[in-house]
Amino acid sequence: MKKSYLLISLLLVIALVMVGCGDATSEEPNQAPDTEASTDSKSLDNKDDTNDKLGKRSNPVPLGEWIEFKDTYYESLESFDAIEGTFRLRISQVERGEEVLEKLKSENQFNEPAPEGHEWVIVHMEIEMLEGDEDVPYTVVPFTSIIASTGNEVSQDDWATLDGNEFGYVDLFPGGSHSGRLTAYVPVGDEALFVYEIGFDTGLYFSLNQ
Repeated sequence: MKKSYLLISLLLVIALVMVGCGDATSEEPNQAPDTEASTDSKSLDNKDDTNDKLGKRSNPVPLGEWIEFKDTYYESLESFDAIEGTFRLRISQVERGEEVLEKLKSENQFNEPAPEGHEWVIVHMEIEMLEGDEDVPYTVVPFTSIIASTGNEVSQDDWATLDGNEFGYVDLFPGGSHSGRLTAYVPVGDEALFVYEIGFDTGLYFSLNQ
């Protein structure tokens, strides 16, 4: 009888050892997917961080290059339901120098020279609406500024008007696009940046140089 008890006990011990080994073996394949998933997530995050830097003052959008951004808009002034739209924007061409003043005067004889030490620029812009509400238009309202290479904002106390083909104040729906011109003055020969304001606290910085 004692031998039977010993035999049964031995069999139970062997069975428990085999079950334990099986559990240890089955856990290993579940670890690899978790590691790979976390690695992929980090690489995507790093990619997004790199893209987010474009359009900053330290990394302005090069002339002719598109940048994608999001903006919120509303169905009406009384509406509190924000609609998010996706857009892309670029400066396709920049005109500057003495010939610009001549061009401005030909379009409006009352346009004056830029303040001393400054020169006029004509900025050609394009915008496309990629996503948004199919029934609510997005109004393009260009709030812009100029930042000199010194880091100072160049106050635009004088304005030059254009004879048509001006940028902004149009409605867009997804799939729509718009292009036009804006004027500003910058310090002569300075690598100033053109800032396109989005909302109240975000601006996209563009280079005005080739």
